[in-house]
Amino acid sequence: MSDLISPNKEWDINLLRENFSAIDVDEILKIQLPVRPMEDVIAWNSEKSGIFLVKSACKLAYNLRSAEHAATSSNFKKRRIQWSNIWNNDAPPKIKVFAWRLAKEALPTNVNKKNRHMNMIDMCDICGEGSEDAFHAVVDCQHSKNLIQAARKEWSVPDDELLHRNGPEWFLQWLEKLPKQDRGFFIMLLWKNWNDRNAVTHGDQRHSMEGSLRALSALCKTLYQIRQPTQPQLKGKNVSHEYV
Repeated sequence: MSDLISPNKEWDINLLRENFSAIDVDEILKIQLPVRPMEDVIAWNSEKSGIFLVKSACKLAYNLRSAEHAATSSNFKKRRIQWSNIWNNDAPPKIKVFAWRLAKEALPTNVNKKNRHMNMIDMCDICGEGSEDAFHAVVDCQHSKNLIQAARKEWSVPDDELLHRNGPEWFLQWLEKLPKQDRGFFIMLLWKNWNDRNAVTHGDQRHSMEGSLRALSALCKTLYQIRQPTQPQLKGKNVSHEYV
């Protein structure tokens, strides 16, 4: 540090600028230099006296714990909101359970089966073009891609820019970005992709794109008809629903 001080007992600004960034130089210049020579000493920054005491350690521990508690509380609140996006929507209960398992990466995909030594390979049974984890099964498989693209022509479905894997919590993050009224249908769309996948892996007939769309539309209409009586009827007007 003494090399950075001029003979006039001031900071050598030119030397500081040669060795530090402009932001660091500004901070260094805020440090007052002693007017008379003195030895360096170790000082505790958190106390005005510079002396470290047991009280200093207790104060530091309390501040760290308070900051950690605040961060944990914030994360817990955010997590609760994320999970509520699965349970508070228009999808039927069994499809909400599917969404929960999808978010937990708990679906019986070929990747999970291989990890549990139930399968020898984890290749997708439908497209054969990649390992079948949850993301591949309901989004990235060619059949799933085609159904999402076809559904987009009739319903409100997120753009492809949103539908990419952005970490292990991709599904929860997607729901968080969707409008509340679109979450139920989007979950049903992904469930339909999983349902079609099961039909193939269990030896049933492969579903056509038109058949999958008809089944999805029928599910939406049935759900609407079940819940229609609870909605207020306006004289001279019909109650509409976004999914029909």
